[in-house]
Amino acid sequence: MYFSLDSVADPPRLRVVVTGELDVLSAAGLRGEVSRRAREGFSSVVLDLEGVTFLDCTGLAALLACEEEVSSSGGTFAVGPSSVAVRRVVELTGVAGRLAGAVPGPA
Repeated sequence: MYFSLDSVADPPRLRVVVTGELDVLSAAGLRGEVSRRAREGFSSVVLDLEGVTFLDCTGLAALLACEEEVSSSGGTFAVGPSSVAVRRVVELTGVAGRLAGAVPGPA
């Protein structure tokens, strides 16, 4: 299993680049990073999920928890570039409306 996070901070914006498998073993790492950074005052969070090779239900729950945490504090949250693995799970579960950018809109 491979997983990495790389945060690019440009206050108040934060871009988190996620690579590898976002699953039961790695979801807490993503949630912890976004939570910590939100408490530090980053009010605009974008996740780059283009490098995610696998997403399970725990990873999806982590994405939704991150969205909830940032949004509930008045911030903005979006999913930027996403891999096919992410787009498929988001489409199949019907949560695209909560994860802006995870599934490309109509052309």
